[in-house]
Amino acid sequence: MAGLSLALEKYGTMALGRVLAPSIKLAADGFAVGPTLAVIIRDNYEEILKQKELAKIFCPGDLPLEPGDTLRNPELAESLRKIAAGGPDVFYRGELAEKIAAEMKERGGFITRDDLASYRAVERTPVRGSYREYDLISAPPPVGGLAVVETLQILEHFNLAQFGPLSPARIHLMAEAMKRGATDWRAFVGDPDFVKVPAAGLLSKSYAKARAAEI
Repeated sequence: MAGLSLALEKYGTMALGRVLAPSIKLAADGFAVGPTLAVIIRDNYEEILKQKELAKIFCPGDLPLEPGDTLRNPELAESLRKIAAGGPDVFYRGELAEKIAAEMKERGGFITRDDLASYRAVERTPVRGSYREYDLISAPPPVGGLAVVETLQILEHFNLAQFGPLSPARIHLMAEAMKRGATDWRAFVGDPDFVKVPAAGLLSKSYAKARAAEI
């Protein structure tokens, strides 16, 4: 919430209430459940039932939503209305913060009112790279933009166009490149406030070439 609000304040053109309006409508009115979501709900059915608030949304009447059913989340809609009216402080210091902290305490979580009140969004320089003739700009650590750029720079060393979109060879190359990007992200990337992330090395063309040679 803090990051999105900061981005809107610095770079956006609309008021927070107007930006949130479509999400509020979607949460209140609901949307049709598709086959993929229905499978996810069914696969997690027993775990969902253990949490009554979650079950009200995804398993009303203790039955999992099926494709074509309408998923509504009126409490989310109400929370978003309060944020639209009062800004992000409602989430970090107001009524919603109290509810979050109370739920955390009841369930043995770690986030406190002080944690929420002291939270600040941080702007960091995005990571950059290239894939063939395209410049790549993605989210900086600790999120996964670095892995995306590294993966594409590894794939740059293969002529994917010679293989069909779902051919075994193409899937193999993409899976192996993604595996290396994800492995390096897990091994080396953390919060830059606490961890020195070797971003320049991970995003260098020479490193991508060495990683590609392993495939």
